[in-house]
Amino acid sequence: MPYRYIQLDYLDKMAGGDEEARQELLRILVDDLEKAGPKMRALWERQNHTELQWLCHHLKTTFPFVGNEQLASANRELEQHLRQGKGLFSAHLLLQQIETILPRAVRELRQELKKG
Repeated sequence: MPYRYIQLDYLDKMAGGDEEARQELLRILVDDLEKAGPKMRALWERQNHTELQWLCHHLKTTFPFVGNEQLASANRELEQHLRQGKGLFSAHLLLQQIETILPRAVRELRQELKKG
């Protein structure tokens, strides 16, 4: 069954054919992303845009492992909006987009992890 929200070419490339390394990368990715969504929402609600911008910056290097360009793009745009301090309505829409896609991607990552 093909996945709709993840594409693991980059993760596979980084694992270099080592199945143990691939599984470890998947475990780290799932753990990191399961925490990221709720943390993003909490930072937004506390209006801590500086920390949220930092988290988006961190996720820029994490999202390529997921392989979902829509997710990665929304995150990049959100970081840019926060860095420039403009467009909070647009920023909120980007956050909502991330919050919609991220749990679906994590669910598929968990399925892939169980295969290993």
